[in-house]
Amino acid sequence: MKRFWRKAVLAAVVVLAIVPGLGGVVRPQAETRALRLGTDVFPPFEYIENGQVVGLSTDIVTAVLASMGVAIEWIEIFPWSRAMRLVEDGEIDVLYSGVQVRERHRRLHYPKTPLVASKWVVVVRSQDKDRFPFESWDDLKRGRVGIVRGYRHQDEFDAFLRRNVVYEIAGENYQNLLKLRAGRVDYVVCDYLNCLYLIQQMRLDASLHIYGDTPISYTKYYAMFSKATVDAAFVRRFDEHLRGLKASAVYAAMIRTAMNAGNPSP
Repeated sequence: MKRFWRKAVLAAVVVLAIVPGLGGVVRPQAETRALRLGTDVFPPFEYIENGQVVGLSTDIVTAVLASMGVAIEWIEIFPWSRAMRLVEDGEIDVLYSGVQVRERHRRLHYPKTPLVASKWVVVVRSQDKDRFPFESWDDLKRGRVGIVRGYRHQDEFDAFLRRNVVYEIAGENYQNLLKLRAGRVDYVVCDYLNCLYLIQQMRLDASLHIYGDTPISYTKYYAMFSKATVDAAFVRRFDEHLRGLKASAVYAAMIRTAMNAGNPSP
């Protein structure tokens, strides 16, 4: 568990200057207190680099809060299960990046607009694309499938896995990718941007192939707000500012950066 403090004042000036609409139509309103943010490690959405929490979702959340004139007290890294308990209990105010889960709505606010959309995809060894194709879920019956403990893909797909597929569970996606390269599993199911980042970081571009054109399902990641500490009006205002950011060239540049975030520096 690590805690990081961030200054929001300069970011607010930058975002208001470069995001059309945020400096005019939507007026910043400062909150009475700084917010406590929680997340986990899930690159390129959120991860630690040079002692700071960075990543696509981190950039989006902090940019939106800055445009609202809202300060951030700290951003803290937690295991996801603990982070969920803390945000539900009001020990943290905002948790990202989470998916829509019906039972969470009792204690959490979701904005209407997701931070980012992604997709669940399948990865195989490049040399085995003919042996292990992926055009439908049934293709996964051909081999062993690597998945990550606790990940929710899609209810129907998760039920299909349990009933029809030989699968192995790992704690992290990078472990599954190493198992795939070593031939210990034949398919890996993962978030597209997460696997793209890890494959770039691990220099496995030539060894592994992502079936990006035939996703298992699509997913959306949200900032989730504790009902114990944040009211619905604030979340509606967050949503308004988020929609303004997503309509801008700044957001498009954030996505492009995330697509190449895993490439090691020369």
